[in-house]
Amino acid sequence: FLGVAPTNLDVEGLPADQPQAEPLYAVTPRRRHEPTRILASHCGSCTACLDACPTDALLPEGGMDAGLCLSTWTIEWRGRPPAGRAAEQGGILFGCDICQAVCPWNRRAAEAGRGGIRDEYAPLAEHAEMRLADLAEISESDFRDRFRRTPLWRAHPDGLARNARTALENLGPDFAGEEPS
Repeated sequence: FLGVAPTNLDVEGLPADQPQAEPLYAVTPRRRHEPTRILASHCGSCTACLDACPTDALLPEGGMDAGLCLSTWTIEWRGRPPAGRAAEQGGILFGCDICQAVCPWNRRAAEAGRGGIRDEYAPLAEHAEMRLADLAEISESDFRDRFRRTPLWRAHPDGLARNARTALENLGPDFAGEEPS
């Protein structure tokens, strides 16, 4: 927790004859951590994830710019998508994982029986009939009733409705009446 503790106690290392002009962290040694490094890359010359990323969030030298990632835009972002970039969302409602879907290593894991969709991750029956148009107009109370204790809760009602409206705009008027897939 950050806070202030007004005190008349002497603190070792601080000048006692004048008010403290710098915060305490300025005189306390700070530990610096090395940035996370990729220990091994099995990608070779494969660029499937880089080529598939609709927002160029993945960096060729490894890593990503989370501010450009559709998962950030559709889950964490508040307000409108970044100016001029809404079309990159396409029909995606929540999250992304395109990079994971195109990765040959992930495909091999799925083929070996270590992947695939597990039953506990299937859509809940009460949500199966919802359409994008329904989500674009969802009320806060309906959102709360339907999505509390689900991952969609992180998007908040305004965010989920925004994502649905953006997806509908990107998919065009012919899609508005379609059932969800």
